[in-house]
Order: sequence, then structure tokens, then C-alpha cells
Amino acid sequence: MFQPLKSRTVHQLLVLGILIITVGVILFMGLEGWGIVDAFYFTVSLLTTVGFGDLVPTHELSRFIASIYMLLVVPLMLVMMGVVADGVFRFRDQQAVDAHDAAKKVLKAAPKKKK
Repeated sequence: MFQPLKSRTVHQLLVLGILIITVGVILFMGLEGWGIVDAFYFTVSLLTTVGFGDLVPTHELSRFIASIYMLLVVPLMLVMMGVVADGVFRFRDQQAVDAHDAAKKVLKAAPKKKK
């Protein structure tokens, strides 16, 4: 089932995603003085555009950097998710084609009924 997730591209995207989250955590730990859990929580909610509002940047510089971070990273995360989804759908399509071809071979090989 997870065959499409074994591709090199997906592994590279996973590493990029971890790097993006790590940069956000480090940024907000330094700018806001939050602990690692709060900074991680804020970064993930920022990237997923959930924005619960329980943690917000309080400094002007933090708000500016958070805005720039969102503008650059949210579209990148969407593209990354699209690439993974495309791989999953292509894999499923190929499985359907393979199943159809296998069924055609079985039907061809089956003895024909005489009338």
C-alpha cells in the first residue's frame, strides 16, 4: 500500500519538510523565547494554516518574520503534499491497469464454451 512513499522524491520532500519545521521552531524559540514544544506547536499550526490563536507572536519583528515565513513556506508545503498525492494516485492507477491486464489474460486463457 505504501509503495509510492518509497520513492527518492518523497524521501527528499520529507527531509525538506523536517528542515522547514526545524527552521520555524528555531526561529520562534529565538524570537519569542518559547520552549521547543510551544515553538513546534506554533510552527505546525502556522504551516497548516490552522491558527488556533492561543500562541501568537508578540514582537513586531516576530510578526513580520512569521508573515514572510508563511508566504514562502505554505505554498511550498502545498506543492510538497501535491507531489506525494500525485505519486499515490499514479501508483493506484498503475495497479488498476495491471489488474485489468491480468484479468484480460485470465479470460483469454480460459477455455471457451462450446454451443
